[in-house]
Amino acid sequence: MSSGRTARHSLSGIFSSDAKPVWTPPTTVMHKTLPGWFPTTKCPTGLIRYRLPLMAAGLMHIDTDPQVTAIAPYPVKVGYGRPNEKGDLKKYEHIPDLAVRMKDGSVVFIDFVPYRISAKSRWYRMREHDLREYFSDLYDCHYSVLDERSIHAQPLFDNIKTIWSHKAVPNTDLPIRAIRDQLHNLRMPERLGTLLERLEPSLSDGAGQPTGDPSQPRSVAFASLMHLVITGDLEIELDRPISATSIVSRYGSLHK
Repeated sequence: MSSGRTARHSLSGIFSSDAKPVWTPPTTVMHKTLPGWFPTTKCPTGLIRYRLPLMAAGLMHIDTDPQVTAIAPYPVKVGYGRPNEKGDLKKYEHIPDLAVRMKDGSVVFIDFVPYRISAKSRWYRMREHDLREYFSDLYDCHYSVLDERSIHAQPLFDNIKTIWSHKAVPNTDLPIRAIRDQLHNLRMPERLGTLLERLEPSLSDGAGQPTGDPSQPRSVAFASLMHLVITGDLEIELDRPISATSIVSRYGSLHK
């Protein structure tokens, strides 16, 4: 594979507040993979236009990952070449679905391709190989193709959906600071149900349900804990369905 040189510093602007996607999925399409909008605070516009449902599901994983600090949709158009069967260089262009910036400053480019498509097409496998080399050589970045095997894996995906559904939004009334302060005085790791029982008993959801009741998944305390998982204050077991017996710990200590 061959490609033209591009300055590494050219990535600095793709996460800026005035950055715009180089392409946007059309508003109406005549096929089943209808695009839609995904809300996230990790993108300056607050919304990302996803081109297929698999991408929306993948965005849930990314949006709840505390190691991801920023997301840029359709950030760049890249050009690369590959020799054809005759040895002539054939040129290709590609726009990755996302670029994500990690806490350590590294950037990962991501595409979402349904497995039924990539598994049957040698062309997709060759493209993935070419783009891995391209982004590594020119940008010193990783490139990844995600499909249903990792995105929809259970029980992980159901847990991710539960966590994401409790993400605090602007003007939220969740007592995040109060819950965080109380957690400093509690022993951890601890079971989720025990934590809920030990949090300030005066907190309740809008219907007056006690926060210590793990059967009330949308209680104020439960929602606050899930939000703190998203922010990286806490982590929770994800290899089994979230329940009152799930182990919650301070971030970084669960797998030590």
